[in-house]
Amino acid sequence: MKWEQDLIKDIRTHTEKDDICDPLGFGSPFEEKLKRSTTTEFNECNHDALQKAIDVCNPKAKYFLEIGVCRNEGTSSTFTVLKNVPEDGYFFGVDIEDKSFLNTKNVKTIKENSRNYNTIVSWIKSFGVDHLDFIHIDAIHSINQVLHDWEYSNLLLPGGVVAFHDTTAHPGPYSFINAINTDKWEVFPNVCPNDYGFGYCILK
Repeated sequence: MKWEQDLIKDIRTHTEKDDICDPLGFGSPFEEKLKRSTTTEFNECNHDALQKAIDVCNPKAKYFLEIGVCRNEGTSSTFTVLKNVPEDGYFFGVDIEDKSFLNTKNVKTIKENSRNYNTIVSWIKSFGVDHLDFIHIDAIHSINQVLHDWEYSNLLLPGGVVAFHDTTAHPGPYSFINAINTDKWEVFPNVCPNDYGFGYCILK
């Protein structure tokens, strides 16, 4: 898998914990990390950080993938991503629930488990798109799921960005972004440390 090329260590516990998303079920140290100063899941700091992560794409982002779409209603990360999609670009949204109400000429969603990598990549390529510029991962936050979601970084070109929500308390994003090989990626593990957390990394 792609994570084996990009992490400095295996972050799996090789126990049932690898499939736990809820930090309260995972236990220490993540239960302690839930002590945050905000009750809004995707707050202003997160939106600002997401926008900054999009802005650092080089060249400017044209093709976007979001795993976990429109999860927080009016405060959702999806709306910040969508406002950055150019007329000649595409937003691809992957979610286990139907998000087709968002679909337009250049906004496409698919009801699919993101683990079905080949199905989703074939779907993306059906629109004439062969690479991605920006990936936002904000879905199931278990360690195993994040390892699977990282597969989509295969489609990034140098200068592309992968962003993660929930890098403070959730075991998957927290463990993953803190183990990324900085020889290959420029890593910002958590730019919103006082809430659920937001981090991103740039492919060198």
